This record gives sequence, structure tokens and C-alpha cells, in this order.
Amino acid sequence: RLDLEVTVRFFNPELEIRDPAATALYRIVQEALANVGRHAQATDVRIELLREGNELVLTVEDNGTGFPEGTLDAGQALGLLGMCERAHMLGGHLELSNPPGSGGRVQVRTPIDFKVRGLPTALPPLPQLCIQPTLPP
Repeated sequence: RLDLEVTVRFFNPELEIRDPAATALYRIVQEALANVGRHAQATDVRIELLREGNELVLTVEDNGTGFPEGTLDAGQALGLLGMCERAHMLGGHLELSNPPGSGGRVQVRTPIDFKVRGLPTALPPLPQLCIQPTLPP
């Protein structure tokens, strides 16, 4: 539907992720792909899930235009907010970046021993909830 080539790689096939963590990670991937389709002008997307020590690392990376500077300050980034909240609920965080030679990258790092927690009633502002390195123009 979006005319994207999608590559999915699981580096630890024995890794078992149960609900509600599995649903949270699925929704993060779903939103990341929706954003690629809407904004990135990409033709290729890579999704990777792997274990690094005591962390689970989920990466969605495209070959599109990348994140514009101030992405998290826009106030309209509700999809990004949802991804950040889900990562936070798993005890982790979400990082946005524009790696050299690539488009945009969304990466979630969570502890491997998920302790799903609820969100506080008052969340910090979006730029504090997510990690967004300085993105090139």
C-alpha cells in the first residue's frame, strides 16, 4: 500500500516477549511505519529486534528524509508521544536520530525483564520523555 520494501530481522528468535510488552512494541512499530509512510518519502525500511546484554533493542530505520529539527517540539507529534509513552511504560526510552547515510531512525531500548508500569498522571514534556539528539537540517 505504501510501496515500501520492508526487511525484518530478529537476532534472538528464542526470545519470548509476552503481553502487554509485545503489544506495546507492536504498536511502536506500527506507528513508526505509519510515520515513514506519511512523512519520510522512503523506499526501504529495516526493522530489527535484538537483545544487547540486559536490554531489548527495537530499531525501525528508513532511507527517507529523516526527522526535521524540532520534531518533538511541534506539539502535533502525537504519534511520537504515544511511542515514547509505550517505551516509558516498559521501563525504557525511545531515541530519534538521523544516522549518516540513512533517513530517520526510531530506536527503543527497554530492560529485558519487562516490568510494565503505568504512566504517571502528569508526564514530562515530550522532549524530556524521549531522547532526540541534535538532528541535522
